[in-house]
Amino acid sequence: MKNLVLTLIAVFCLIACEKEERQAEQFSWVGEWNATNIVINDTLQTIPIFQQGTILKYISITIPEGDSGEIEGKTFKNGMGFDFKLMMENQIEFEFYGGTKREEDKWGTAFSEIILDTKSFQVDAVNLSFYDINNKLIILFTKPQ
Repeated sequence: MKNLVLTLIAVFCLIACEKEERQAEQFSWVGEWNATNIVINDTLQTIPIFQQGTILKYISITIPEGDSGEIEGKTFKNGMGFDFKLMMENQIEFEFYGGTKREEDKWGTAFSEIILDTKSFQVDAVNLSFYDINNKLIILFTKPQ
């Protein structure tokens, strides 16, 4: 009986350790992210860093904690906000968009239009990927260093 109890304790410890390991592998999407690639004309293109005549150095977003709220976005020339709501299994719904009104370059225009097509996302330690309804990658972000 004593051996059975010790065996059960060992099994429960192993299960608990495995569960903690799996939970540790989950990454947070909260924080600041810089856009590195975006779809323009159905092609994923690399976004240049800081172009002459721009106000900001990166196209970026800042995501707050919580299942809903406002994602703050910045293009090379404008600031904007996107109200969002997280759904199940990394699904996201954007509900509202607003921002400043400076004339955009092709990168800012593409970003402000395509981000609203986002329906799901994936995140790891350094990348945040936004996907459309067809599960096609439309924006790739990286954590600033």
